[in-house]
Amino acid sequence: MNKQEKKTAVFLIHPRDHYDLAQGLWWTRFIPPFITDPIMTKLSGRLGYTLCERINVLGKIDVFLLAVNLKGYQLVVSDKAALKKVRQRILDAVLFSQDHLNAMVIGLGALTASATDGGKWLATQNGIHSSITHGDTYASLIAAKGIKEISRTSTVSRPTVGIVGAYGIIGSALCRELSADYELIMMGRNNTRLQRLLESVNGNGRITTQLTDMKNADIVVTATSHPTALLTPECLKQGAIVYDVAQPANSCMELLTARPDVERIDGSLVNIPGIKINFDMRNSRGSTFACLGETMIMGLERINGHHVGDVDIEHMRRLQPLGHKYGFTHAEFTSFGKPLNLRGAKDGG
Repeated sequence: MNKQEKKTAVFLIHPRDHYDLAQGLWWTRFIPPFITDPIMTKLSGRLGYTLCERINVLGKIDVFLLAVNLKGYQLVVSDKAALKKVRQRILDAVLFSQDHLNAMVIGLGALTASATDGGKWLATQNGIHSSITHGDTYASLIAAKGIKEISRTSTVSRPTVGIVGAYGIIGSALCRELSADYELIMMGRNNTRLQRLLESVNGNGRITTQLTDMKNADIVVTATSHPTALLTPECLKQGAIVYDVAQPANSCMELLTARPDVERIDGSLVNIPGIKINFDMRNSRGSTFACLGETMIMGLERINGHHVGDVDIEHMRRLQPLGHKYGFTHAEFTSFGKPLNLRGAKDGG
């Protein structure tokens, strides 16, 4: 098999914060953010993205990690001119991936998906012939499994699940997946979109625009595109469990210091047996983000076509057995990358 015939895939990442930047570019650890931030916004062309690692996946496909050189909060912009620049940076990375790395599948990690309208904007651009996926289909599937496992350990027979970012791609998929079995509190900022979401789950649950209403939830799921931590000590019930799907995370270590009664879990992570990732993404060794797992599966199985925007249930049903085929399972529960045994759990998840 020659170089041009070998299957490859690319997964776009970005530094979530200055710590991530310093991990990837060691010299930046000596330079404060007020200097690095304006430099990063001015980068263009090949300087706008960095090749981080080439991962051999089961001897069948190479997956490249390609970092868009913008921090999380630099990707979340409301100004049209700034958004145009952000999207151009991501588009440049996508075109490099397909034209120079021979990528048949390109996955959108973290905020590269939300900055491109769940990948829909990229799918409409001229010259794109690789398959684009936001990876949120598999991420939603794995998250639902994690939440069900958490509820199994709960002392509450039918725990109330609060979903922050409920009408987002992952949030809305979870609402549909969980509404029949759990009491849901669906939180977002736009009441009209919340009303539509409530109709889509046949009125099972209640909606709110207030984060403090998470005080009524036994399990709080965060799945927003907010670039920093959202949860505060005041908005959580005594003994609540936080399942944080968001990247960058919507919860922080300070929350756990202020509320030692609260458990916090790294959400939507999968075990990937036989696959070694050296690049530090702050996960426990042997696990990675489910959205990267979806990119791997699509590459391994030569699944073509864009998977952007709302989660496609048919695509989800296809991914589930394929994940099992390659031994992908929900990762052992961790909190900020460290092993976690849920209080009252028999096997720690």
